[in-house]
Amino acid sequence: MKTDYPGHDRAYQRRQNNPEYAGWMKHEELEEDWQLSWQPLMQKPAFPKQGKLLELGCGAGNISIYFAQAGYDVTGVDIAPTAINWAIQNAAKANVNVNFIQGDVLKLTEIPDASFDLALDGRCLHCIIGAIAFYFSRQLIVF
Repeated sequence: MKTDYPGHDRAYQRRQNNPEYAGWMKHEELEEDWQLSWQPLMQKPAFPKQGKLLELGCGAGNISIYFAQAGYDVTGVDIAPTAINWAIQNAAKANVNVNFIQGDVLKLTEIPDASFDLALDGRCLHCIIGAIAFYFSRQLIVF
């Protein structure tokens, strides 16, 4: 499955110039996504309550920023240069420290192996590999 990577960057360029968008999603969609998806996940007993977190496909950095505000040491990776620039701006506005890297989530050559406690799919892997299955705390979780 091949993704249109240049198309992703063009989409971020359009969204960045539209005040309705916080990144890939509109502001209200992002808030709803955080409340309905990520916050409940954080409440699961097996979910680490702190540590080094890697967000794959971080886009404009919103989820990475929320996790940084919750106390995690966060790195976000995205292929789109516009998204990474937007993420850096968003982190500065939120006054949080997040390391954003422009890179291919399938290669991650700039990230040493075993350097994170937790890796999250920022909703990019389905664009690359189709259905998602991953291991979380030694248990397979399929979405």
